[in-house]
Amino acid sequence: MSYRPVLIATILFVAAGCASRTPEGVFRAATCAFAKGDVGAGVAHFSERMKAARPQHDLEYYYRNATHRRGVEWLADDMAFQLLEQAESTALARVICRGRAPEFVYFVREGAAWKLDLAPPSAVPAQN
Repeated sequence: MSYRPVLIATILFVAAGCASRTPEGVFRAATCAFAKGDVGAGVAHFSERMKAARPQHDLEYYYRNATHRRGVEWLADDMAFQLLEQAESTALARVICRGRAPEFVYFVREGAAWKLDLAPPSAVPAQN
């Protein structure tokens, strides 16, 4: 019995789960990349604003630690993604990981691709 067809199907299934053109697919692809320690692939899903705020070299230093990679993998293993709003060039989602408090995730379309973005200035509460 050959395991090759099963192996190929598994690889294709995992690759499809780690790459997509939707906001959810972008989020999952970035999360998958960071869990594997492939910071360059994760950052490729960032908007220009997000790249400026979260420099790749800082993330490479952080994800060099295997514990941090396993933490992302552990959280992503039981993650619920809910798309709340989607317009032509922006989207908003809520993500819940392993019973933690929900977090909002922002997206912007740059060119034809969805990218993870920082919260728009209007979404950030004023600090006194």
